[in-house]
Amino acid sequence: MIYPAINIIILNFNGNELLKECLPFVITSAEIYKGRCTVTVLDNCSSDGSVEYLNKNFNSVKTASAPKNEVLISYNDHIINHTKEDIIVLLNNDIKTAPDFLEPLIKYFEKPDTFFAAPRQMSFDGRDYQGGLHRIKNKLGFPYIGPFFPGYEKLLSTPGYTAYTGNGAFRKDIFIKLGGFDRMYLPGYVEDADLCYRAWKSGYKGYYEPSSVIYHKESVTFKNNYPAKKLFVTGYRNAFLFAWKNFSTALLLKHIFLLPLTVIVFALTGRFWHIEGLIKALFKIPEINRSKGSVNKDLLKLI
Repeated sequence: MIYPAINIIILNFNGNELLKECLPFVITSAEIYKGRCTVTVLDNCSSDGSVEYLNKNFNSVKTASAPKNEVLISYNDHIINHTKEDIIVLLNNDIKTAPDFLEPLIKYFEKPDTFFAAPRQMSFDGRDYQGGLHRIKNKLGFPYIGPFFPGYEKLLSTPGYTAYTGNGAFRKDIFIKLGGFDRMYLPGYVEDADLCYRAWKSGYKGYYEPSSVIYHKESVTFKNNYPAKKLFVTGYRNAFLFAWKNFSTALLLKHIFLLPLTVIVFALTGRFWHIEGLIKALFKIPEINRSKGSVNKDLLKLI
């Protein structure tokens, strides 16, 4: 097996306490890896002393600073374009890793058409599955993008295709070729699904590997910095934007045909944040740049 050079990039914003708790696990994983592995923390203008703490306590960890806080979009211009390693692993500051999580992911990059490989993501205490095996569905006109689809429980221990990942390994040159994360989705949510879906439509593939495990304190940074309502509305807004940008003509027509029914169901069931998300998405239509490419037979299994 070939062990390519890796850069594990951890996105941080005011996550000093999270770094203290999680970073040692990531460093251990990097040291165990048989190839060259760099750990870099990309800081998004933290004011809690994160960078100072890193520089004082973790000499082996590189730091980079974004000029402004753009959450995941900061990866695009401020580090990935300047990274020398062939494979990048993107993690949040609220993730700890199993010691040997890297090697099961890296084996997929021996296939020339691999864009990403996704680990099994568990809750921080290891009890509950959170993601890694993802699907994209059009449910009554609403785009469902996530890990909990009918029958997923039976597939969690089996390697296979997955629609997307946000915390996993990526081939750097394809990431750059695709233009990275789309800032239309700021402050976040669905930008990872969008990037991976564009890769699938460009002929690349993504894999789920259950023997690679990470543990996640879900959305801690978001929850600490954004009100709950804004997070939900932004997620719903971005789901609609994803569909309008990426769905094939046939899927898009089906989505639009069902949209009035979707709104009625939302209203009758009191899901007004969904409706607000739809309205906000309508105002962002001018920012949509329709993704080109075909829905290949392997991608059809995921939608």
